[in-house]
Amino acid sequence: MPKAHDEQEFRLTDSFYGKLTRAESYGALTGPDLRLEGEIGMTEKVVGGLNGFLKTDQPPEVFLAGIRNWSDASGDPVPAWLTRNFVADVQERMRRLQGEWKALPFGQTMTLRFPPQNK
Repeated sequence: MPKAHDEQEFRLTDSFYGKLTRAESYGALTGPDLRLEGEIGMTEKVVGGLNGFLKTDQPPEVFLAGIRNWSDASGDPVPAWLTRNFVADVQERMRRLQGEWKALPFGQTMTLRFPPQNK
């Protein structure tokens, strides 16, 4: 769930939502033969890790240590935008969104806004 927020927050234009916005089909961005290289590959790796991490109560430093470990093993650099503040901001936004979702009466609609209005 953090994807669109992440991509907008750091103006990543060649990741999933940026490509989808430019009218590339959803099908072209999914499937077993998809090669995730460059910006989109790095974004997907970070978001994949964040999805699991956001289910914990760990501080951002724990996630960043894992990313540094992955970076050391893979040889891929850690993106400059992936900072402690970024991880903390994503944690807080997701905490708020999950609280809003849980408080929403059954059958009601929740609207996500980009960019976040609390920024």
